[in-house]
Amino acid sequence: GIFEVASRPENPIILGEVELEADPRGIALKEGLAFVVASSAIDRQTGELLPSSIQVVDVGNPFAPEVIAVADLPADRVGDVAVVDNLLLVAADKAGLLVYDVTDPYAPQRVVFDRRLGLGRALGIAIDSGKRRRRHRSPLLDRWLHRTAPGR
Repeated sequence: GIFEVASRPENPIILGEVELEADPRGIALKEGLAFVVASSAIDRQTGELLPSSIQVVDVGNPFAPEVIAVADLPADRVGDVAVVDNLLLVAADKAGLLVYDVTDPYAPQRVVFDRRLGLGRALGIAIDSGKRRRRHRSPLLDRWLHRTAPGR
C-alpha cells in the first residue's frame, strides 16, 4: 500500500493499494515509479511456484497505483534494489548482481553481465552519491559499465 505519513506519523493514512504477485523484498523509487523485487514464492491461490521478479508499479497517482510491467529474474532469492540513472540493480544472492535497463519501464531489459568480475554473492546494494559528480562510486560497476557501454 501507499501511505501518507507526513501529517500524522503516529497514524498513517492509506492512500492506495496494488496487488503484487509476491511479497516485496526490496523497493526503489524513481520519477513516479516503484521498482519492486520479490523472491520466488508459492502462489497462495494455485500452489504454483512463482519465479523471482521485478514488478514495476506506477505510483504517480498514489490513490490508484498500477502494476505496469513484470519481469522474471534468474534467481531464487533477491533482496536489495537500487536505481542509478536508467539502470536497476538487484542484489540476487548467489546469482550475483543483476542489472536491468529500465529506460522503458514497461519492458525492463536484462543487461548482459560478465560474471568474471568476481562478485560472488550479492546481499545488498549501497549507492554513495557523495559530493563529487559521478554516476557511480563503485569502481567495479564503473568498469563493467564502461566495458559494456553501447559502441564499445
